[in-house]
Amino acid sequence: MDHRDADEETLARLNRDYPGYRTWRSLDRRGRPSGWVATSRAPDNGDAPTLHGSTAPELEEQLRRPPPGYGRSLARLKTGEQGVAGAGGEGRSGPHPE
Repeated sequence: MDHRDADEETLARLNRDYPGYRTWRSLDRRGRPSGWVATSRAPDNGDAPTLHGSTAPELEEQLRRPPPGYGRSLARLKTGEQGVAGAGGEGRSGPHPE
């Protein structure tokens, strides 16, 4: 079994064993597999929305006990609540409420 097949099997197992996260491999600048990443399927559940590991076991340790999430999900921001700051304090959604 080559390295790529082993990675695919590991990814399939992690996705099966931890259905609350979607696991995938990040790529380096040359397109080669680099880190291991898990993205939450429920980013507002209180756990960290994204986990990173250098190895599959390192990522799996985090999946077993995800660290707490901080802040709030971008999906929960309301139009006009927070814009992209620009000249005059206005963003794409208009001025910030004072």
